[in-house]
Amino acid sequence: MRTNKKQQLLATAMDIVESDGLQGLTYDSLSTATGTSKSGLIYHFPSRRALEVELNKYSASLWTQALEDIAGAPPQQLDLPLRLKAIVINQSTSARRADLFLTLQSLPDPEIRRIWTDAWQPWSEGIAENSAALFILTLADGLWTSDHVNPTPLSATERQLIVEQACAFIDSVQWDSGRLPAHVDIVFPPYSFRSTSDSLSPSGIE
Repeated sequence: MRTNKKQQLLATAMDIVESDGLQGLTYDSLSTATGTSKSGLIYHFPSRRALEVELNKYSASLWTQALEDIAGAPPQQLDLPLRLKAIVINQSTSARRADLFLTLQSLPDPEIRRIWTDAWQPWSEGIAENSAALFILTLADGLWTSDHVNPTPLSATERQLIVEQACAFIDSVQWDSGRLPAHVDIVFPPYSFRSTSDSLSPSGIE
């Protein structure tokens, strides 16, 4: 698919946010980075606010497309376990700073939050009512943000192990009941946890 001018501008805008934060994204910085005149930018983004909104729409579309590419189908054609596996795999790579900046921006902003809510809704159907699904979603979110909140980043091997364990856990759940399976070993370096039907409790440090 041919990338249009607006998408090219938004891709560059994401790179600016990645390096300089949202405060670094201005007409001047985007004009310099793209070689586009300010009047050309204003044609696509009449205001700084319009640029921020379009940037979130662009990022959300990339996220949902990545999920579909991983799953091989749109969310409406997938059951909950397959959607969860796609989410875990997609979020197994460390978040870009730009993604984190946009996520934090969306929380207090109803208009931007709606963009992400609409993008997320088809993939999250059934998760809120299911304790096992919530467990997996929380794990995926932690995997995505881990390197930004811990002094030691996860290695590629560790990330792969976590994904494999998470997918094995998904396969072990009785999804009709929505309960965590009993006596399933889940290993996340350097800790080993044993799940019970009602909770997770530490079984020791390896």
